[in-house]
Amino acid sequence: MSSIPLSRLTAVGGLSLAFILACGPFGDDLTKGGSKRIEGRGSQSSSSSSSSSSSRHSSGPSSTAGGGGSSAADLDVELDCDSTIQTKRGAACAIDRISCGDTIQASNYRLERHFADDFYRSKFCTPRSADYEDSPEAVYALTLPADMQADITLLSPCTDLDLFSIRWGNADRCPSVSTSTGECEGSTKGSTDKIRIMSVGKDEEHLVWVDGKKGNTGNFELRVECRPAR
Repeated sequence: MSSIPLSRLTAVGGLSLAFILACGPFGDDLTKGGSKRIEGRGSQSSSSSSSSSSSRHSSGPSSTAGGGGSSAADLDVELDCDSTIQTKRGAACAIDRISCGDTIQASNYRLERHFADDFYRSKFCTPRSADYEDSPEAVYALTLPADMQADITLLSPCTDLDLFSIRWGNADRCPSVSTSTGECEGSTKGSTDKIRIMSVGKDEEHLVWVDGKKGNTGNFELRVECRPAR
């Protein structure tokens, strides 16, 4: 029987001790199902599931009026993306009225289609074509009191929706390409869109609506914050 030098035994023992300290005792199943958790690490499948769930409820940064960027998550929106919010239907144009101070949650699913790429370009809402005619709009009527500024925020973490407004005095009939309207405001950036409208000297009637690119529909939150115009 040959002898093993003490120095080699010491080295082997040191390696075994280091392995046990790092990975746990021999015989413990470190890779069972690919989901063994080891101090500060999780399985690949667990990480992917968490990321997928988060991405349904928040999205990347987008522009806000006055510069800077924010996301729906930054603005603390609680919105269920897994079931469609039941929203009033069947109106000739505006489905409801909104006012300063309102926060509403709704969906543009199965609503009417009023506005297409040609309308947005003709009114200078946005220069880009995005197949808006494929998506329905949730249209609201807003009476803005005299000498007020309204900051309107759209939070759409469930799908990419866009925000528009135009000065228009008839909530029952939407404007068309050929009708004369006030100026159009639009924001088409991402999960958070914001526009600012102002009234000067008298109350003004506006339409505010949510539309989707390329057939997009989904739940959203709309906020209207007003202050005296400076």
